[in-house]
Amino acid sequence: MMHGFMDGFGGPFGFGSNLGVWVMVFQLVRTLLIIGAVIIIAKLFVKNGNKSNVNSNSFRAIDILKERYAKGEIDETEYQRRLNNLKS
Repeated sequence: MMHGFMDGFGGPFGFGSNLGVWVMVFQLVRTLLIIGAVIIIAKLFVKNGNKSNVNSNSFRAIDILKERYAKGEIDETEYQRRLNNLKS
């Protein structure tokens, strides 16, 4: 019995049914790489966003501290102590 070129018995290149398995493995690996890249990029954006938010909060706290010192609500010792805490 003669088989045709692509009749399911060995496929066009003699890989047989193993070709389908390799295609599925390749697609799975590709999908996992894409998902991993998306997660890494998302984490970088979140990390950078939090860093700028922390800096802006620190600057605001220092501004409030300066105002309190200027109004005389706290003395120089207290101002320096709190300023050091905010900067560390």
